[in-house]
Amino acid sequence: MRNGFYQTRVGNDSDLIHFFRSSGPELEEALIACLKGASSDTKINVLKAGSTLSGAGDAEFALAALKLSLDPDQQVRETVRYVYENDQRGVLNLAAPPVPNPELVKTVVEILNHGTPESQAVVLPLLSEVPNDSAWAHNPDILAALRSLLEQQPRPQNYAQVLNAASSFGSLMDEPALRRRVLEGLNDASPDVQRAAVEIALERFIDSPTTAPLVATAFASLGSSQRNILIEELSNPRFMLRHAGVAGGALSQDQQYFLGSDYKYKEPDFLSKPVVIETVLASLTDRDANVRAAALDLLRKKKDVEKQPQFHAAMETLRNDPNPRLHLIATNVLTGKTLAEALKDVEPGTVLDYAYFVTKIEPILATPGPDGKACVMCHANHVIFKLRPPSGDGTFSSPDSRENYRYAMRVVDINNPQHSLILIKPTRPTDAGGDVSDYYATHNGGQRWKGNESGWQYKTILEWIRGARLETAQTQSGGGSR
Repeated sequence: MRNGFYQTRVGNDSDLIHFFRSSGPELEEALIACLKGASSDTKINVLKAGSTLSGAGDAEFALAALKLSLDPDQQVRETVRYVYENDQRGVLNLAAPPVPNPELVKTVVEILNHGTPESQAVVLPLLSEVPNDSAWAHNPDILAALRSLLEQQPRPQNYAQVLNAASSFGSLMDEPALRRRVLEGLNDASPDVQRAAVEIALERFIDSPTTAPLVATAFASLGSSQRNILIEELSNPRFMLRHAGVAGGALSQDQQYFLGSDYKYKEPDFLSKPVVIETVLASLTDRDANVRAAALDLLRKKKDVEKQPQFHAAMETLRNDPNPRLHLIATNVLTGKTLAEALKDVEPGTVLDYAYFVTKIEPILATPGPDGKACVMCHANHVIFKLRPPSGDGTFSSPDSRENYRYAMRVVDINNPQHSLILIKPTRPTDAGGDVSDYYATHNGGQRWKGNESGWQYKTILEWIRGARLETAQTQSGGGSR
């Protein structure tokens, strides 16, 4: 970020600075006072400082920040987005007090109807997190503005965010025409729209007698790309937290405090739902090896999945799969092992293709990022993931590639590929919010590529960990390799 925003930490870089509710109002009042007659630089600094409020901020600061998202200075608008979009670095709270501030409602409606891309990028995710019992979820002006965006032609570029925001409003989701829009989104050309449609279908439609049959029909016709997104969301359904009442993106160890001492999040058991388990089991024989592998990894969560006839039939097919990881797991299952046992038996050296690493992974590690540096530069002096840089002409010698491959295996979780450090760490911004006591949450090199399969680098590395081989990678449909 060109304004130099780096989120301050305290202690030995293990805690984010944030304020408890008892002291938050004092800081909030002081920050808002700084905005009176403020220059653009001061506005930017207030926005950065406001990130420390986290869950202690209320609607007054949210109003101030959203007004700045309409500021005539583009750098101020960009800072609002950088700090507060999707709660990555700071949290804005709409839901307090219980009765929305009329001026805040007016500002949100103005942004929905006439806002800049920067302002809508902040407001729409905020609305997607509105608690189900909030007065916001029933505000007629907000409903009208969202409906207008949903029906706008040509469709707005942020249509996926619009769909997600609309999911907070039960009355919108109850309208047959809007339900059709969601289900049509499952086969949309945009992966972002597909993802939004998947989340809404799982969260809003799958348990309703009216919409469950529609979801079953839609899931039965999903292609490889859509199945991949569905399985990814089922593997880590964090979207189900968005209506918990407090946005958690920038909270540290005291997230439990902000959510309440009695708050216990229980991950939904989507695999217990027939339409979901049937779709995942069918994905075991998908034409895309990465989808087959993703489905198999997900099914570790399903108790006694080995007793499912469709699972056993799929293992018979996968026993002859060209992907060595899938072949090995299926073979072990067919000898009587559980899926969990079969996954643990896989050794990295038996399935991680060296040729694939040299051709597809090493070039990613040697490509400079936004900061002008490549992974191989900073990691040349690391211990766990030590990388040898290329020669002056940009090529790797065979001994160097062998060493890089050997060290790469140290940061791969072959039994649970999506937990691999080589995959997760580069997706985390240096100044990201989150629980920084979690080793996965921080990366000193900053964000190198987008995660959750929205970046081709992430997808390429994930395919490699799941057993992709160079000789078959080019023939896979829907894969992430380049």
